[in-house]
Amino acid sequence: MPEHSRNKDDLAQRRPTSAGEWLIVTVSGHEPGHVVANALLELGGSSVQEMPDGGWATWLWLAEQPASAERRVREELAARFGDSLRIACSIAPDEDWLRAWRQGLGPRRVGDRVVVAPSWTAATVESPEILVELDPEMAFGTGEHGSTRTAIRLLANTARAGKKVLDIGAGSGILSIVAAKLGAEVLAVEADVEAVRTAESNLRRNGVDIRVRVVHLQITRSVLDLLRGVAFDVIIVNVERSFVEPLLPALASLMKEGGELIVAGLLEEEAAAVRRAARLAGLEVGHTSTDEGWWAGAFTLVAAEA
Repeated sequence: MPEHSRNKDDLAQRRPTSAGEWLIVTVSGHEPGHVVANALLELGGSSVQEMPDGGWATWLWLAEQPASAERRVREELAARFGDSLRIACSIAPDEDWLRAWRQGLGPRRVGDRVVVAPSWTAATVESPEILVELDPEMAFGTGEHGSTRTAIRLLANTARAGKKVLDIGAGSGILSIVAAKLGAEVLAVEADVEAVRTAESNLRRNGVDIRVRVVHLQITRSVLDLLRGVAFDVIIVNVERSFVEPLLPALASLMKEGGELIVAGLLEEEAAAVRRAARLAGLEVGHTSTDEGWWAGAFTLVAAEA
């Protein structure tokens, strides 16, 4: 079942540190699926699941009284969609959270070479395929999100033994693991300290922790400027447009000649604007990938005119 998530961690749900309750919000209607999914993410959900009947659902950790939370949800969705959505809310105890998100999740093939599987499943691959195993009790990352699948497909065509990769916003570490299993050496940067711990656990689980260095750091233009002189063969940025677009010139300055910048996490309707901004930064898109309304592109440096 397709999933949408707030950042590059496909299903970056993290359990709260104390027991409590969740507000399950389920909506249906005739609005575009990715638009509804983004609206649910903005309510505070970390991921959104497409239901068998065509609706969408997210789980919100209750930090307020259930009645107040439901009223806020209904008001915010009504302000955005009017009465075009049918909204249902229910309460679930914390112990139901993991079981509910496990339902329907299993191994998924992404592209020609990569299989992503949750840790409780028995998945096998044959050479030259690679298996990425992630534990959802630490962070979901099953390849169910279209933006992650687009990034994996482009990365599988690029990462090779001996190449240097920069993974910005590493989340659960899924893209770093793919790159490392393809033989690359990876610097993974993540601003969320809990996600850093999750990524480190997943790297050990997959036996690639020796190839990946995870750094707890918020990426900004000034931080990227400090990296000048360290050139990368591949840079991966699977985050929202508002984050990546202002950083394109700085990212271009960190690319080796012949290297690629993989930009994912964009809606298809955002692609044209990002391509224009990239061109101004001296970048031209080559290979692209789309999946359930999400777009990713692999950019290279444009040769300077004589």
